Amino acid sequence: MPVINGKVIKRLAVPLIGKEEQEMAEARLDAIEDTSSSLDSDFANLRHQKAGLMADLLTGWVSVRAA
Repeated sequence: MPVINGKVIKRLAVPLIGKEEQEMAEARLDAIEDTSSSLDSDFANLRHQKAGLMADLLTGWVSVRAA
C-alpha cells in the first residue's frame, strides 16, 4: 500500500486482550526473566570457576596426570 492515511487507520481493527490474559502474559514473562537471570548467574559462576581452574593448572598448583 503506497499511502496510509487517517481514514485507512481508523478502519483497522486492533485486537485487544483482556486484563486477565495480560496478567497471565506478564506472569509468564516474569518467570522467563527470572529463569534467564538465574542462568546468567550460573554461567558467570562457571566462567569464574573455569578461570580459577585454568590458573591453577597453568601455575602448577594442580598437576595433570595421564589416565
